Amino acid sequence: MTENKIQLATEDYRGYINEFHGPVGKGASTAENPNTSSFFHFWLSRQEENLELGNIVAAVRADGHITFGVVVDLRSTMDMPNFLSDFISHDFGRPEQTLPTDISEVIVARANIIGSTDKRARPVTRASIYYASPGGIRRAFGMEGYIEDRGVPIGVIKNGDGQLTPIFLDVEFLLGPEGAHFNISGISGLATKTSLVEFMLKSVQTFFKKNDAYRKRRIGIVLFNVKGKDLLFLDKKNPELDEVGERGDYYRRIYKELGVPAEPFDQIRIFAPYAGHTTAKVNCLRQDGKVEVFLWDIPELRRYLPNLFEKEDWDDNVQAAYEDLLDIVDKDDTLSDFPDLVDFLTEERRVMRDREHWHGHTRTVFFKLVQNIVTLPDLFQGLVNSRDIPEEPKDIPLDDFQTGDIFVIDIQALHERGQKMVFERTLRRLAELVEKKTETEGLDNIIVFVDELNKFAPADSETSLKEAIVHATARGRSLGLTLFGAEQFASMIDKQVTDNSSTLCYGRSGPTELGLPDYAYLPEEVKSKMAIFPKGTLLLKHARFSQPVIMQFPYPPCVPGDLYLQSKEEIDRGKKRAPKAAEWKKKGGVEFKF
Repeated sequence: MTENKIQLATEDYRGYINEFHGPVGKGASTAENPNTSSFFHFWLSRQEENLELGNIVAAVRADGHITFGVVVDLRSTMDMPNFLSDFISHDFGRPEQTLPTDISEVIVARANIIGSTDKRARPVTRASIYYASPGGIRRAFGMEGYIEDRGVPIGVIKNGDGQLTPIFLDVEFLLGPEGAHFNISGISGLATKTSLVEFMLKSVQTFFKKNDAYRKRRIGIVLFNVKGKDLLFLDKKNPELDEVGERGDYYRRIYKELGVPAEPFDQIRIFAPYAGHTTAKVNCLRQDGKVEVFLWDIPELRRYLPNLFEKEDWDDNVQAAYEDLLDIVDKDDTLSDFPDLVDFLTEERRVMRDREHWHGHTRTVFFKLVQNIVTLPDLFQGLVNSRDIPEEPKDIPLDDFQTGDIFVIDIQALHERGQKMVFERTLRRLAELVEKKTETEGLDNIIVFVDELNKFAPADSETSLKEAIVHATARGRSLGLTLFGAEQFASMIDKQVTDNSSTLCYGRSGPTELGLPDYAYLPEEVKSKMAIFPKGTLLLKHARFSQPVIMQFPYPPCVPGDLYLQSKEEIDRGKKRAPKAAEWKKKGGVEFKF
């Protein structure tokens, strides 16, 4: 469809609108619904059937300048005074009845203003409304200024005219120093959280390999696997990307548009606690010999051990006794490992039955301390060294971290308190690593990803781990430590974490969550759509964008852990190594799960 050539302030602006498609409507303003400098209304042409919420439109004003907007509301209005009149006109309630004359009907859209070509904040009047072209969308969101040298692709906008526009984040606001941190929330299994993070990590790696100005920037990635097999098969290709059909073609097209290779990751190292009942000797749902064990002893545990207990089990009196115990450990060469410490405390408890005090602490306090410590090897099997573990204690080798490395730390088998301790200790060590970096040694950027962030940084309680996370998000942009977090409900994590995150994504979310004050800035129609988002669709809010945008992204480049189909050899090997591995049966006709 075409019309007479429109007049623009400059011919350069012609590339900002889909002139070939023709206008989709006309700007309008009424006494009850006036346009403002923040939003404008327009009615749709009778031929336009594809425009929907989230589409990006361009209002061509009388002065030839363009105002860009994102559609946030659609309403249909008829020239009926009320529903009763319509009911009566259909022969008192016969929907099959044909009216003698057509009823006038108009669909009116509201668009929130993103920006304009003249940068003036003025209401839109009787403007012609077009779909914004990919070039117009880039201009509207300010991406033109950084795509070439700082743009990291995250997904695409599919406009009502069918055109795809790649969306780029500014790396300086994703990883620092201008801003940092990425957070995604949404209903488990429906919000595409892990898949988006996997795609994002591939995108970030590709950016650093392609971009000359950033190619020498040293970057590493640490991922915490907190549930199932989510992150255990990053090195396995996703077979869904070879899928024949419309869906497979569409996602391959997105990869091509974004310039990201649809390939699994390399330089992967996976770490998990010890497990004696498996041949691989790791407590992990991957049992093919690719997982390395980590086992902690006194040096790794001493600082974080108190965090494993509830306040009633570890009060100030127990802490004081623990500090005196550490003084003894430091002075006694025979207490070299955790099993020796357990033996020592067990003997001390035996002789204390005839005494009232231990180094100035009451017997009750000392017994509580001993009970807490000696039970750790059983409570955190495979993480805390004990007599029945033949392995030598070993830490996660973060000091060996090299550019391009991806460390996956599998903590899904640990008790929740054990997960928190591993996460806190690792996060603090990573912060120390980036602080100590020099021009020739260390890493410039470390990305840390953890799911179920609400468990580690809850909004309603204070812990040392939460303090470490808030500290990392507050200082990370300048240090080079970036947190990628995911959770079901953004309202359940500490507000400082989201406030310090320059990029936020929201997947499908429930009405109760969307009704909270955290989402008050979003139009009601947009929130209604978020409640029914399909997989692969998200609302993106980035520090460089004046408005949130609805986007899509493709299958991740690696197979999701819960859909990894093992070969017969791997399954047979798993049966011998671990009872859990025997349960990994090949699934037929599986649907891709984000």
